[in-house]
Amino acid sequence: MPFFFIALYLQNENKVLKMSIHKAGIDVVAAVIKKNDLFLIANRSFEDNSQGIWEFPGGKVEENETFISALIREIKEELSLNIKVGNMIATIDLNKTDKNIYVHYYYAIIVSGQICLNVHSEFKWVPHPQLKNFTYIDGDRHILNYL
Repeated sequence: MPFFFIALYLQNENKVLKMSIHKAGIDVVAAVIKKNDLFLIANRSFEDNSQGIWEFPGGKVEENETFISALIREIKEELSLNIKVGNMIATIDLNKTDKNIYVHYYYAIIVSGQICLNVHSEFKWVPHPQLKNFTYIDGDRHILNYL
């Protein structure tokens, strides 16, 4: 949900109108899907800039969506799974130069469906101690400390 903050104020007696525009914010959600003692990670290695890069699946929150409804939609689109979203783990601010990207991580479990890779090239179920052995997209490597 992009947002802009505009501040207007008068300066001295000249009454000059000043405007300050802050960077746009983009909300992204990611699912930390756990089954037994394993975590689901996925790879988009068919994309040129994503060779060997892993992620917790998810995506951009669309206008008028809640974080939870966006996460349910994204996992259905990306993996053909129906999930139940659990507790929020953390939010990471990626703070890019032209915009702030806020990634909101939630625990999730699979309710139904079989994994079908619609946007990923592969997936793995990984035990917690081995998660650190993979290369992740921005933000995802930092969330490992909270799991």
